[in-house]
Amino acid sequence: MMRVPSWPWTLGERSEALSSALAPWLRQLHQAPDVGYELSCRFGPDGAWPDRVLLALDPDRMRIDPTSQSLSEWGMPDGLMRTWLEDAQHAQQFLIGAEASPDGVDNRAYLGFGPAEHPLQPGLAMRGYKWREGRQRVSDYWRIPVTAQQLASQGAMPRGLPRQADAVWRILMQVLQTALVHGQGLEHMECWAVTEAETARGSVCLRLYETGLCVADVAPALKRLASLWPSCAIGCDSTLDNMGPRALGWLAAGIDGAGLPFMTIYCEAGRLDVQSLLEVSGVAYA
Repeated sequence: MMRVPSWPWTLGERSEALSSALAPWLRQLHQAPDVGYELSCRFGPDGAWPDRVLLALDPDRMRIDPTSQSLSEWGMPDGLMRTWLEDAQHAQQFLIGAEASPDGVDNRAYLGFGPAEHPLQPGLAMRGYKWREGRQRVSDYWRIPVTAQQLASQGAMPRGLPRQADAVWRILMQVLQTALVHGQGLEHMECWAVTEAETARGSVCLRLYETGLCVADVAPALKRLASLWPSCAIGCDSTLDNMGPRALGWLAAGIDGAGLPFMTIYCEAGRLDVQSLLEVSGVAYA
């Protein structure tokens, strides 16, 4: 089995800020409230950013009232917290994450509503609550009823994706063709459309965990990102090589809230990856 290298966390202030944002949850790691981990790297015209981590929490042990210590320390704005608490009553999955970039850290909280979707909003598979000081937004993830074969055969971008996303859409389709050749687990593929009421975001997500692909299997297509965006060329190959042995999870592509094209690659992670974040940030939680 190929050795999985340590995640390329950015040393210094960025890793420290990431650890601090996740502090309420990292303090509980010894109690094992988490049930899974995911890492991701976002690629775009502003570069490659690998300082992103997601923890899946055990829904049976997740207290969803504002008096719990983790929620009170979390720093979610009051208005956003009220909405989160309302939606959390219907959730089957709780995901906590953070993303560090050159201008700060975005805190993230996702609620997954399962195959039954949100009972009050048909088609809504997940909702993401995202905030940093002075800014907040809500991302809605809508399930698209399409098979992998249908998506690959139609070729053209789905309605709702701006024309600027054409190049990353073609890369996404190349990855899907590789998965079709691989031919395993695609009946479980999820395709979601992502919208934000407050922004111009338009993107799609593909779930590919069940294909059995690792990132290295689709690296030739993904390395085309370096030719799209020279600013991320230096980090693109090395980051993808680092991700190579890890199971390919999700691919997200489209236009972000600022109107910039992007692609984000999500992959499987483990507790050792979070431990390595604590080590490079110099933060320790007993």
